[in-house]
Amino acid sequence: MNNIKILIFVMLIFNASIEVWASTNKPIKSLYNQINQIYKDTRMDLSGNKLPKKFYSDNFSPIINSEALSDFSGIELEYLFQATKTAIAYDPDVNYAKDMARVLHYLKIKNLVKERHLVALQEAYIATRQFELASNMVEQKSSGYLQVIPEVHRVGEKTSRHPTIWKVEKNSIKQSAFSIPDNGPFILVASNPLCSFSISAAQHIIVDEELLEIFSEYSYWLTEPRGKLYIEGFLDWSRNYPSLPTGLMHETPPWSELPELRSNIGTPAFYFFSDGKFIEYFVGWPREGEPEALNNALRNVGLNRSEKQISVMNRGG
Repeated sequence: MNNIKILIFVMLIFNASIEVWASTNKPIKSLYNQINQIYKDTRMDLSGNKLPKKFYSDNFSPIINSEALSDFSGIELEYLFQATKTAIAYDPDVNYAKDMARVLHYLKIKNLVKERHLVALQEAYIATRQFELASNMVEQKSSGYLQVIPEVHRVGEKTSRHPTIWKVEKNSIKQSAFSIPDNGPFILVASNPLCSFSISAAQHIIVDEELLEIFSEYSYWLTEPRGKLYIEGFLDWSRNYPSLPTGLMHETPPWSELPELRSNIGTPAFYFFSDGKFIEYFVGWPREGEPEALNNALRNVGLNRSEKQISVMNRGG
């Protein structure tokens, strides 16, 4: 009798799972094509656009988190895996990484896991700042195709509730408290140590004595991890531009509130603040540079050169 009850229970769970899957009423490939098109239509700009996340939540989350996933074919699992990969590429979200790991589990059961799947999962962990999980993958599987992750140092729970960044060192990644100053001017530069335009902007700044003084005192250059850590790139930046501090962004304010920061429109992007309030920004550093835009923005936050010199003098500098 107990066995019969167990069998009935299992069948009820299975039927409920099938209903979740059937409720989408669309083939996996069709859903995959749709979400790709939705992200493409956003032109990488997700600020204020809730459609991609809602579409994923309505269509993919119920499928991936249902028990019916074990009965999917290899090609259906592959489409689901690629859907999570697409979602993370546009919008690094811990839940998408969890979904990717779950789909990968069922691909593994069917003996369909390739190197590219493992690489994608590790990059998903990095993009979502789950560095320990990315490192564990290397420990669990000796390979030359996964990234070696430096030792990870996180701050305590109490401190982690405040804005933080990641400082990249030769043998470690250290979480550090960080926030836009409440008083005075500040410049947050969304950059990339491997971006030629970011490098051009840095080179323009370091050869100008006054600009270098301003940026060394009032700026921080941060990169949003997108799957690749490029540790050597950060170390090269520190050696070449020691007065322009750099690090990795973390999922804390004010990143989500800055226009176009999460839209992947390019680097460098200069965000200017005064007394903790965002004032303006501009994006890019073409071959001829952006000296006029830079000087205007500096002036608007009280860092035009004449005022900077007065400020330095008043502090006894």
